[in-house]
Amino acid sequence: GYYYYKQTQIKNKDNKFMDFKKFDLKNHLKLALNYLQNMTDKKCDLLPYWLVGIQQKPAIAKHSRVDDAELVPSWSASLIRVQELLNTKEGDRHISTWRKLFYRDIAEDGIRYCHPYPWTKSDFEHMFIDIHALAYIFDCFTAYYDRFQDNKDIAACNKMISGLKKLCHKRKEVNFWGGSYPYGKISYYFPYDNYYKGVGWKPEKWTGRGEEAVRNSMMIGPLAEWYIRTNHEEALDLACGLANHVLYESRLITWEGRYNSHVHSAVWIAAGLAKIAKITNNKQYERMAKNIYDYTLSYCSSFGWVPEYIGWHSQNDEHCETCCIRDMVECGIELVKLGYFEYLDTVDRFVRNHLAESQIQNLDGIEIDNSLEDTPDCTWKDLDKRAIGGFSGGSMPNSISLTKFRSVAGCCISTAPQAFWMFWKNTVTKDKDFTKLNFIYNSEWDDFSVSTQYPQEGKFSLKFKKDCSLALFANPYWGERISILKEGKIEPAKWLDPNYLFVEAKKGETIEIIHGFPVLTKKEMLTGTEFEVEWRGNTVVDIFPTGEPLT
Repeated sequence: GYYYYKQTQIKNKDNKFMDFKKFDLKNHLKLALNYLQNMTDKKCDLLPYWLVGIQQKPAIAKHSRVDDAELVPSWSASLIRVQELLNTKEGDRHISTWRKLFYRDIAEDGIRYCHPYPWTKSDFEHMFIDIHALAYIFDCFTAYYDRFQDNKDIAACNKMISGLKKLCHKRKEVNFWGGSYPYGKISYYFPYDNYYKGVGWKPEKWTGRGEEAVRNSMMIGPLAEWYIRTNHEEALDLACGLANHVLYESRLITWEGRYNSHVHSAVWIAAGLAKIAKITNNKQYERMAKNIYDYTLSYCSSFGWVPEYIGWHSQNDEHCETCCIRDMVECGIELVKLGYFEYLDTVDRFVRNHLAESQIQNLDGIEIDNSLEDTPDCTWKDLDKRAIGGFSGGSMPNSISLTKFRSVAGCCISTAPQAFWMFWKNTVTKDKDFTKLNFIYNSEWDDFSVSTQYPQEGKFSLKFKKDCSLALFANPYWGERISILKEGKIEPAKWLDPNYLFVEAKKGETIEIIHGFPVLTKKEMLTGTEFEVEWRGNTVVDIFPTGEPLT
């Protein structure tokens, strides 16, 4: 079988571990590229398959309504980010085809409605839009903007925002015991989670998810990103109006950031609040973003296992949707931008451990039957190869066991690569007078390259391609004993501030950093089980009890 967190280890003649598997960002993206291109239907416009049942006998992939409603935009955004990180054009045909599908169902009112396919079991007397899916649609518009810089995308996105504002209900006044008064806040909300073309809201039909104010507000962050790129005021207005409703009117999120909800939705909202807090300098949004994040962290593992729900049922029955890890990465990064540098450590641990280990990297043991002919909605062909690179929709703390979530989820292959992209995009950031290096892993940049010995030992080197002033985030686990060697000679540590070391180098010089590197075992109680987690620095190298086999 395949065991989660069982790192590759090589022993020397004294039976001591000499080597451990290193975090390899680009390899994870290459595997994701395989899934994004191959878990699609060549006979149906490269439409993605949301449900991939690798544990079924034989393994099967099935179409569902979500394939077009959510995955066409979300996989488009994901593939664009993967291509950017890998500097490749592989997948261009998919992006072009999905772009046509994306625009196919945008109606005159500006809204993109679900497309009626033969296998869809929903009521398609009238096409509808799942409000929850709009977050992925706006994410797609942002990725298109970054990739194409096309006025078509700008016009379409702005028209969709205007169309949605017409569908929203807007608070205008307070009518209570004391009389009627003007309402002081911008407030928008969607009364239900589905809107039907030509008909409107149908309260007798619902998705069964509930908590509409939370689910429907996931678009806050994507709207903020659209404003950041285009300065479109209506995008910011809608984002702030939705934020005010979910925070101050819905009663679904307390002032402490507590919630009883879908974690993916709640933390994506928190990331959005952090974005609009920075844009508007609104301290209440900032406080709530941090409170929601901290509350969610109290349910997470130290290495990045995040429950899919909080409050719906016992945490003993929970699993981790990879989408939730993506939100914790994004929100952590946005809080760092607001000055909370402690979350750099959180993001680093979550990415290099549970996010990376939630990816399917080997399917040699699954049952395949290539003799079965594809049907319009199902495929069995070569899933042991096509599904490599997908991400778990419901991992356990120690495994990608399919006992609780029995498939690879199509939503997670869109969100996980985007989390990797955010991590990469924020590894090196520019300040006024210097460059910041926030995360340490083997990587190449314009001014320097990074070569690390993690998780073997606490050592990494920087080779400079240009003259450079560099600020290094000193992760708390480094401790106080930090040695800096420039061209083999010890230099005194210079601190830019309590969080960042400052080094300067000329083109061609090499600097080596040696720091504290704790090797220890910590106990954590998750899903009703006590786990012993072995750490080397910031990397988990083993966990006990061991995870169940994948197959």
